[in-house]
Amino acid sequence: MGRMRAAGLALILGLSLLVAGCSPVAGSGSARTSGSVGNPQCLEGDSSSGERLLSLRWSRRLALVELVTLDPFDLLPVGRRVQLGTHSLGVSVSPDGSLLALGRGGLTNPSVQIIDLAAMKALGGVPLEGRGWVRATKWAPGGALTAAVSDDRNITLNHVDVNGMTLLESESFTGELIHSEAVDHGLVIASAPRSIGPITIIYVSDGWAISSAVIGNVVGGGSESESGVLTEWRPAMAVDRRTSRVAVVGESTASLVDLADMSVDDVDLGETSWLGRLMAWFVPPANAKEPIKSSVRFGHWLGTALAVTGSNSTLDPQDRITSAGLSLIDAANARSVLVDEQVSGIEVASGRMLAFDHTGQRDSREEPDREGIGVIAYDEHGRELWHSLGRRYVSGLQVVGCLAYVEAGWLKPQTAIVDVRSGRVIDLLNQYPPTLLGEVAGTG
Repeated sequence: MGRMRAAGLALILGLSLLVAGCSPVAGSGSARTSGSVGNPQCLEGDSSSGERLLSLRWSRRLALVELVTLDPFDLLPVGRRVQLGTHSLGVSVSPDGSLLALGRGGLTNPSVQIIDLAAMKALGGVPLEGRGWVRATKWAPGGALTAAVSDDRNITLNHVDVNGMTLLESESFTGELIHSEAVDHGLVIASAPRSIGPITIIYVSDGWAISSAVIGNVVGGGSESESGVLTEWRPAMAVDRRTSRVAVVGESTASLVDLADMSVDDVDLGETSWLGRLMAWFVPPANAKEPIKSSVRFGHWLGTALAVTGSNSTLDPQDRITSAGLSLIDAANARSVLVDEQVSGIEVASGRMLAFDHTGQRDSREEPDREGIGVIAYDEHGRELWHSLGRRYVSGLQVVGCLAYVEAGWLKPQTAIVDVRSGRVIDLLNQYPPTLLGEVAGTG
């Protein structure tokens, strides 16, 4: 655990990255939630502060969703609930924290619903243009909302007036949304073609100015061989908020897109470049015994360091999914470190990385349960701070304030509530963790 490999690296064109990441979900791209609910605070072991968790909860029989507030320690519902139907996608919060937007799609026509968080009631919904699912929403000042609808063929951007509950206009692009991130003045989207081809970066400003740039030397998307084998490549999209530049990182190349004018600078990741060495860890050589069938990458920015992780699926008979490892790039001293080769997912909280492996391993074919690495906290330099939950399998975790809600176990999942600062397990609940949106003040 925590095995380190360091190498001296050369910086290319001052490239710094911020990868937008979430746990991968079949048929959807990664997206960061826009806005925040309240101001997350450290919870010290009781709920007397009045802070509660805002959560989405599914009805197993009806496959419907409700918005609820939960006690942060027993995760039991308290206060009012709002029935959402099937609205649960592309969640974002208005700049003042008063309104919540949620989308839906798929078999139903896409739409977005608006919730008044103070009153905990639905204000209404707006039908959207496009086919597929609402993959991302982004609020703009004055009550405007951008909603991105996408299937595996097209992306439709919708401009919504929330005050009047009307759709103002829409614009469509060819491709599938694979990554998105809300930035200070707009929404950034990475689009991949239906077949393997160039990535496109789309930028929608808060003022509804839409621009795009084709990344000719970085490819992504999917393809199907004559034997029916599906291949999927999702390169990392990274936004540097300090310079307002977007980096798209492929197998051996990268490109920088300046959001100010959408100009593109291509970078060839040669053998001596630090990104070239980073990608060498991710992509096996052509003569590897188990060639990669699909590759998905995500990451987070911590100060001057970029943490990158993800997973691969291979073409072996068992169609295994394996971890890509956690690598940490420190742009300040031009060094890269492979922190842990077993990691496939991270969340960032309180200036540290909470790492886990959602791919899981089995001791033998007769052993039905999966083994993992628990949760390991690393600082921005890759130093291990604590290790919690031993070798338990972890499929994911969510952080609110100073508490991590961890889905632990494979056959009988539990919710482990872990103190982010110390790694101490506060409680272990015999239930699946809810989908958490943040903290809200208690309302009696």
